Amino acid sequence: MDFPLLAGYIKTDSTGSSCIEIDSGNLNMPEYTDTDCDVDFETLQDSGYNTKMLSSIFADKCISPAPPGLYGGFIKMITANVLRLKDYSGVVLFIGIAHCAVDGYGYCGFINRWAEIAKWMQHSSTVGLLIPERTFIHDRSIHYTGTYSHCDKLENSVQKVMTSGSFLSRWIAWISPESQGRLFKGMSILANCKGLYFHITADVLKTLRESVKKCAAPNASQYSDNDILSALIVMTIGQSMRKIADEKQNKAVAKAFSSLFGIKSGSAEDIMTMVAVDMRPRLNCCGVMDFMGNLAFSRNITTLQDTLQMENTYESLAMIASSIRQIVDSTSKEYHSYH
Repeated sequence: MDFPLLAGYIKTDSTGSSCIEIDSGNLNMPEYTDTDCDVDFETLQDSGYNTKMLSSIFADKCISPAPPGLYGGFIKMITANVLRLKDYSGVVLFIGIAHCAVDGYGYCGFINRWAEIAKWMQHSSTVGLLIPERTFIHDRSIHYTGTYSHCDKLENSVQKVMTSGSFLSRWIAWISPESQGRLFKGMSILANCKGLYFHITADVLKTLRESVKKCAAPNASQYSDNDILSALIVMTIGQSMRKIADEKQNKAVAKAFSSLFGIKSGSAEDIMTMVAVDMRPRLNCCGVMDFMGNLAFSRNITTLQDTLQMENTYESLAMIASSIRQIVDSTSKEYHSYH
């Protein structure tokens, strides 16, 4: 099996840490559904795969890219929804994989391997093809390739959150992953939260990045696309949390969320969010590109409430993006290996 972790079960150990256990006698098989559609591939192609059109076509099918759900009391590592287009003109795949098992690189590795095997199954009997062999690495020791003695300490704000959590946060760490999912789902319903889908084209993102760059300090590092997107996310999350807190019926839920994700700084409440840092190019060790686990390392970004009170302007985005870039640049393989 090329991806054994995807047949395991997410568990919580005695310390509150998550792990994946594989039971060879009771594998956690993917949840697979098959749906038909009255739209053909040519129509999708002619639309330029317009996201608004795709949403309108697929909305009533109740299939969308989503995290693995709860089935039979446990979390499925993979959910696969296959939508067959009209007259078998093509298929659309909606695949969700538990993020604790893979990052984006591992996700694409799984999809490509699936396609490779499917192609082999279709043609091997006629041309005598052998299934291509691939090397996939799942050994998590690849995380510990850095030298511990030169690592940096955690930031004070992060240290406080990680070591002095509230009773609520300790209890949530103690309960099972499935119970955590049900709890957060219920809290989001009570808070009347709404998920939104944003589509930003490469051209628009490039224009935004150039505009933000003009407002940055002369000696500021070059911003990446991820810096700009992360800055937008920080502003959106911070303003959303403030809006929820302003609604009377949601104050109790907002306070609970705040105790989990906020930290106090003087009389103001700062907002802590996370940015994903790809560790593959930083680890730079043998086999790192064949590792199919999760090498997206989360770094915490602390944003002052005063900053979140600002309007969404190029200047405010530049301020946050600069902080993000500084933290990303400081993320070495030594820091990753230690923490």
